[in-house]
Amino acid sequence: MNDLVKTIELIEKLRKDLYKILEENNGDLTNKRVIKESQKLDNALAQYNKILQDKKLLVK
Repeated sequence: MNDLVKTIELIEKLRKDLYKILEENNGDLTNKRVIKESQKLDNALAQYNKILQDKKLLVK
């Protein structure tokens, strides 16, 4: 479960970072920095889902 906790913490950090960057860029979703940070968040969410599937806590 340690990997699950770390992934959740990472998701929270990335989410906060993304909101901050969006504020700095007036919500411009085409900004390269916004896109890069959102891709990091997407990857972390995919990792989270994989962990849940591996632990049989999430059914596809």
